[in-house]
Amino acid sequence: ALELDPDYGGARVVLGWAFQFDWTNRWAENPTLAYSQAVEEAEKAIALDNNDAGAHALRAWIHVQKGEQNEALAAAEKATRLQPGGADMAHVYSMVLVQSGRPEEAIKWSNRSKRLHPNRPPVMDWTLAEALRLLGRYEEMIEVSKYILDKNNGGMWWEHARLAFAYMKIGLEQEARDQVEEMLVGNPQRVQAWLAGVSPLPEPMEADFVGTLRKAR
Repeated sequence: ALELDPDYGGARVVLGWAFQFDWTNRWAENPTLAYSQAVEEAEKAIALDNNDAGAHALRAWIHVQKGEQNEALAAAEKATRLQPGGADMAHVYSMVLVQSGRPEEAIKWSNRSKRLHPNRPPVMDWTLAEALRLLGRYEEMIEVSKYILDKNNGGMWWEHARLAFAYMKIGLEQEARDQVEEMLVGNPQRVQAWLAGVSPLPEPMEADFVGTLRKAR
């Protein structure tokens, strides 16, 4: 699309998200380059149209992954102002809020996103699950994570991590160990490195989270 129209901002946003996922998930051979490419595409999209809500949402997620919460919140808020009826904008705002340690507000915006798009992909409920985890509402969190895994045929390994953590917290150690085993089945090298502290968490990094999971091994 960009070969046909280099000024197509929407395509730049999509490309920026692809680079961002390559960077944060360490899929790229050169994560540093993927990060700079994500930033470049976000900035180009905003330069083309400062009222592009999607571009500001992308910028928000890049900021939060760098630990720049204030900038992330400002960009996410702008995205929701520009597109108040946008389910994706509400979802990104919930992502930023949960990563910024504001779980109550994250729940509000996650629910808003779901109201705006009742048939959205179940994986988008991860912000609700993580917010409930941060609030210590483990029984509720377990139900959300189970729903996500059920709808995605168990393919979201980090939901197994959340479940293992919650089970450990409520004293169900065997159930927690079962979840760790599920994690290792499909992603042995990545999960082992993650538990060893080599790879970044896909959700807020807390010593308690990884430490609790290690106890379940």
